[in-house]
Amino acid sequence: MRGTPEDGRLWLHPDDDLAPNRPGESLHRPGESVQRGALARSIARLLGRPLPERDTASALLAAERVADELEQLELGGWYVLHSLPLPDGTELGHLLIGPGGTYTVSSRWYPAARAEVRDGDTVHGAALPLPLVRHCRRGAVQAAHVLSRAAGTEVPVTAVLVLVGAHRVVRSAAAADDVAVLSDGNVRGHFLRCGGVLGPAWAAGLHALARDRRTWRAG
Repeated sequence: MRGTPEDGRLWLHPDDDLAPNRPGESLHRPGESVQRGALARSIARLLGRPLPERDTASALLAAERVADELEQLELGGWYVLHSLPLPDGTELGHLLIGPGGTYTVSSRWYPAARAEVRDGDTVHGAALPLPLVRHCRRGAVQAAHVLSRAAGTEVPVTAVLVLVGAHRVVRSAAAADDVAVLSDGNVRGHFLRCGGVLGPAWAAGLHALARDRRTWRAG
């Protein structure tokens, strides 16, 4: 394995530094957050669905709650980045790099007494079945491709989904287990049990690559 991946990345122009990004960064920008007109609001009311503004507020709350838990890990040698631009134009909610490896962490507002993961891809509980696990897996694959290319060696990335508001998360026997699905409040404890994968120099180096906007453009 070659030198640590932070080589040559000791300084970043402020425009290229993603470290200051807030959780749910795009939701803070009016031009990029969910914007719908009077017709969309009327349809939502008729169908009994949440209004667009409520969707945005819930998504932001979920992102901030998960970020709070992730940032508590920083004293243990973990690095956390938020709202990273993926090559397909979507946004990666959180990236966690540290002793236990590299993880994409997605948050979803999902108030339910019980959420069940079925078939490896879908979550059942508070709403119609949603392919939330599949979306998380796709983000991890993209992040692994980008970081592996930038580091010059394979960088495994594991996907984690956090259902904010769910009281209990269960997994059916047939569900795939490659994506961890957690309720909020269990995030920090989950990662505290992970370790022995990345040394401090490699974790710092991957963080240096990941915080550089040019890394994600090149991907």
